[in-house]
Amino acid sequence: ALKKSVRARTRVAMHLIAPTQNVSVEPIPWKKSEASPAVVLLGNPGCGKSTILNAVCGRCIFEASASEDGGGVTLHRKEESITVNSNEYQLVDLPGQADPRPEMKTHVLQQINDALTVEREVIVTFVVTLVNGRVVNEDATLVESTLRALGRDADDKFGLLFNQVEPKVLRKLREDAEYRRCVIQQLTCGREARYVEYLPMRDELEEEQNAMAPAEMQATARRFLLDRTRAFAARAEPMSIMTVEEAQRAVAKERQRMEQMGAEEGSKKRKKHQVHATTLEARLEAFYRRFAPDKDSKFVQDVAGAYVGKEALLNAKLKETYGTDLTSVVQS
Repeated sequence: ALKKSVRARTRVAMHLIAPTQNVSVEPIPWKKSEASPAVVLLGNPGCGKSTILNAVCGRCIFEASASEDGGGVTLHRKEESITVNSNEYQLVDLPGQADPRPEMKTHVLQQINDALTVEREVIVTFVVTLVNGRVVNEDATLVESTLRALGRDADDKFGLLFNQVEPKVLRKLREDAEYRRCVIQQLTCGREARYVEYLPMRDELEEEQNAMAPAEMQATARRFLLDRTRAFAARAEPMSIMTVEEAQRAVAKERQRMEQMGAEEGSKKRKKHQVHATTLEARLEAFYRRFAPDKDSKFVQDVAGAYVGKEALLNAKLKETYGTDLTSVVQS
């Protein structure tokens, strides 16, 4: 079960986009530039950061493979310079923050600090995954602790990249605005995320070492990650273990708040349902008193409960049976 869980988190995904004719992605010419903005991907072990960066490059530059122990494959920060459409970028691959190995905790934080406290422009993207459609606590902690360190400059610039998304969850993210809002708010502790992208799961890339993503994914990764409008000056405060612990508390508090909101919303819906049921029951009682006086109160209650919110269907059945419906009774 553990190996299966690790495999599931190390799958690489492809973005689902409209069919593109003659998609062609050539390898990127390399050009060194100290002034180029840094494209920084942050995520936990096995989320697919290295493979996504390779998709941006169009070639395997960063080591990307399945983890055997749940820890990350990337142990040290690695940077590579690229040029795309005459624009220069510095790609930054970092270890995953939630590495289970105790000796890695301080080391990983130092690697992240080194990448974000350099005086340069950065384009920051968090690579996150959902498990059975739910936010992973470690992802929310990473987002919260990093955004705290980066300050207000990052609030409307950071990106969320959902990787390895299952088809059913992807449809829900795209079509259910309320579900999407709740997921994003749990990840960001209530912050608004202006830049969001989804990469669906691709089973054929599972466990392949240094697997090269298909052309569609390369094009999508470039479009989302190399968005220069998201660049801002890095002025991060160094993170520490305490910062992460504070973030964990903030995440727990936000999750509790969202659950409370859900409970309150559920209570409102139940009350609304009860009001509708009571109103419908009163109208049905008047209807049956006139057209079917043999029906008792239990029968009326059962019908009202079954057709709350389905009055059109109820009226059709009443009209079919009695030649009239609730509307005609009220109007008369």
